[in-house]
Amino acid sequence: MSEKILSWFAGMVICSLLLVAGCGPGGEEAEQLKIEPEKVPAKTEITGPVAMAFKFAPQDVTRYKVTLDEEMTLKFEGELSKKEQFQDKRNHDVVEITFTQQIQNINQKGNWVAKITIEKIKYFQVYKNNITIDFDGTKREDQNHPLAKLIGRSYTIEIAPTGKVARVIDVAKARGAIKGMFSTKETVLKLLYPDKIKDRHGTLVLPAIDKNQLQTGESWSGMKTFTFNIVGPQPHEKIYTLKEIKTREGRQVAVVEMSGVPSIELAEQLHKEQVNKDFADIFSNTETYSGRLEFDLTSGKVEKYSEKLETEWVVMDPEASFEVSSALKMGAVLVYRLEKVD
Repeated sequence: MSEKILSWFAGMVICSLLLVAGCGPGGEEAEQLKIEPEKVPAKTEITGPVAMAFKFAPQDVTRYKVTLDEEMTLKFEGELSKKEQFQDKRNHDVVEITFTQQIQNINQKGNWVAKITIEKIKYFQVYKNNITIDFDGTKREDQNHPLAKLIGRSYTIEIAPTGKVARVIDVAKARGAIKGMFSTKETVLKLLYPDKIKDRHGTLVLPAIDKNQLQTGESWSGMKTFTFNIVGPQPHEKIYTLKEIKTREGRQVAVVEMSGVPSIELAEQLHKEQVNKDFADIFSNTETYSGRLEFDLTSGKVEKYSEKLETEWVVMDPEASFEVSSALKMGAVLVYRLEKVD
């Protein structure tokens, strides 16, 4: 690849939506769960088996804080960095929402219907190196911001026994609160897109009901696909392993570690369907994907859950010498955190 071609490709990346790409729905394929016993169980006070299962009850109300932190970077090295049109770019979105989840009833499918009410919002956004949103709903000076209209608003979701959000039932009233024309309207409305809602509330998925009796050292798995416009869909298998069971103030708390790995089989299938697969082929990629769960077995509720994906794609000019080498690097750091709030 000559530097001229690399420069053309870099221009294509800048014009693309890679820097505003996000991840797909967290639990769309998570029903592909399986139990995978490890050879050596972890040493714990309690070995199980225990039920890794949610315990929902009508009118039960739980308060959570969810944070989604997504950072995308584009860096030019070598000869490319000397050209004015190829300047480093950075996008960064941090959304923090405190909400209550009130279980209303169980439907004919055996899924729970939950009303989600937004109590607090913080939103920080950088787009192409410039701060475009810096909102904190607890500040008096931000009370007239369009995002403030979402505080106190509710929507309804349907939750499967595994925790997967099966569907978003009603979000029209919350979306209707966002009126008028303003520069960040689309960004605000995106918070209420079905895929975004599913990702907020359904990223963690527990084992199927008939497979949720686990001992320490045993595992279950699910799928999650991240989508980046230039390199296309990136499917991952998330392997959850029950590491230990702690006793905390009379409650049993399961500690689970998650390790994510690219799903080669599914990636190959998606790769065949990609329109831009030639672009994906020229990149080399390195990444890490991991997470941790603390689950209250007594109440059947999440205490804390977090996961983090760090990935980098690099394309270099193979025809350039070491002294005049050029490289394009694209990086993404995606963090999800959910914690119970008293």
